[in-house]
Amino acid sequence: MMCARTTWVLPIALTLTLAVGACKKSSSKEDVPASSMEQADDESPAPSRPPARATTETPRPAPAPAEQAEQDTTAARGTPAEGAPTAAPATPTAPVAPAVVAPAPTAPRTPLLDPRLMLTLKDVQDLAKGKVEFRRVALQGVPTDDDTDAILYEPEKGTSYGAALQVFRARTPEAARERFAAMLASYPSATEIPPVAGKTFFAYWEEILYVGFLIPTRNMVVVMSCGRKFCDSDGLYELARKVGARTNG
Repeated sequence: MMCARTTWVLPIALTLTLAVGACKKSSSKEDVPASSMEQADDESPAPSRPPARATTETPRPAPAPAEQAEQDTTAARGTPAEGAPTAAPATPTAPVAPAVVAPAPTAPRTPLLDPRLMLTLKDVQDLAKGKVEFRRVALQGVPTDDDTDAILYEPEKGTSYGAALQVFRARTPEAARERFAAMLASYPSATEIPPVAGKTFFAYWEEILYVGFLIPTRNMVVVMSCGRKFCDSDGLYELARKVGARTNG
């Protein structure tokens, strides 16, 4: 009987002991004042924060006047927004060569008068009164071109100087007058005489006589010459007047 009671009491005592322990634990938490808990929280050290870094930004120097003007111009033009398409740079083009202007065509010059028509073989034979036969040859030492020509009638026999004619054409009336003046200054013993067609000079050298004259209407200077054996100054002057008339001088 005693064993049975002890067996029944032990579980009840164990249960009561566990219940009392649980009540003590609950009371220990509830009996702590809230202010003590808050004070405990306040007294706990705050987490340390890194010290703030001092601002050491260096001030930028003021822009120069030229740089400021460039910045103002850039600001006035406007800066393209980020991501906006930018205009492609202009493609350089090759320089255009200036147009070549062809010179205006010049009218062809009229042919120079043929000296064989200005002074004929018959003119020279009449000058010599038919006493000598002449033949036509080139005058040595006188080059010919579009503006210069010459002709010589020499006797078929002997070495005497016959009769000759030289023609010089200038491009302008002023150039023709200059050539006449140069001949007047260079021919031996030259002197001006009454005009044949324009200004005229007479000159002589050893056995040769000269008459030179200007033809203003053609910008030409003509020089006629004759050997003293076949003509005199009067005969040569008359022949020069005939030639001048043929050239419409």
